[in-house]
This record gives sequence, structure tokens and C-alpha cells, in this order.
Amino acid sequence: HRSLMAPYLLQWESMREAKRRGYRHYDLGGVAVNTGKKAAWAGITRFKQGFGGKLHEFGKTYDVVFKGWLYQLYSARQKLKSML
Repeated sequence: HRSLMAPYLLQWESMREAKRRGYRHYDLGGVAVNTGKKAAWAGITRFKQGFGGKLHEFGKTYDVVFKGWLYQLYSARQKLKSML
């Protein structure tokens, strides 16, 4: 049922609730700006920009690792995935 566009309604209602509670800002999260992942993030970026608003850059993100061996496994999987 993609035609119902549920993600739009969900975000819109979340913004309305935030406004009702007195919040002045609503963060939709990350978009592709100057990264190598522009193609992969194109749809997400377009969706978020469709709400208007302003783009703020907060700097880089970092991973906080709690289980080193599991993170190494994850990193290896990501490298393999990028080669395909």
C-alpha cells in the first residue's frame, strides 16, 4: 500500500505532536550532502527535503564499540558488501 504514503503521515503527525508540546525544532536525521553514499541516500534525502526546513551540518559521526570482535565482523561484512 505504498500509495497511502504512511511515512509522510507518520512524520507529519510527529511534527504536529512536537509542536503541540512546545518544541521549536524537529530533527529528521541525516541526509546525503557531500558523501560517497549520495546514490544510496537519494530517496531518503528527497523524502526529508520534501518537508522543507533548513539543513544543518553537525559534523562527523563516530561508532562507539562495545564488542570489538562483533564490530570487526560487521566491518568485514560491510567491506564485502561494498565490493559487490
